[in-house]
Amino acid sequence: MTDITVDIWSDLVCPWCYIGHRRFAHALAAFEHRDAVQVRHRSFELDPRGSTEPTITLPERMRRDLGLPAPQARAGMARVAALAAEVGLEYRLDLAHPVNSFDAHRVQHAAADRGVGEAVRERLMRAYTGTRGRGRGAAPRGERGARLRVRRPPRGLRGAAVRGVHRGAPHRLAAGRASITKQKPRSLA
Repeated sequence: MTDITVDIWSDLVCPWCYIGHRRFAHALAAFEHRDAVQVRHRSFELDPRGSTEPTITLPERMRRDLGLPAPQARAGMARVAALAAEVGLEYRLDLAHPVNSFDAHRVQHAAADRGVGEAVRERLMRAYTGTRGRGRGAAPRGERGARLRVRRPPRGLRGAAVRGVHRGAPHRLAAGRASITKQKPRSLA
């Protein structure tokens, strides 16, 4: 029986969302009543008008869109990589190519419908961040051989999800009430 439902909005191509995903998973694993918690993953596109083709790297985009000099962009990515390492992830954001994530979300939801959603979510997030280390090259349990057929979403669905409920990603909604945006580590809470 589920006593509480936690809705998590995140983008599969968001380094911060992957860190939040891991932090939440660690916290849930340590929670005494974890079996009473149902987690529902929701899609949030950080760049719904972005290209579906990987044309530039993340450091190039930081320079172009934010006007950051290369050393400052590298330093920012290093800070994010250090936070990722705290939860067991090894980021290579210099290899990341920002893209529109709509199709990745469609694949992940189709995978969830077939019982392999968490494995595919992890694989997609790992692929974007260039994460290396344990499990690289090995398909998570239940993922290998999963065949997914993705249909077009209903008209008007794209970009319509939960407007007005949240303002950024990652975002969590517990029991339909408690809203938590941009989860912070305990040391900053």
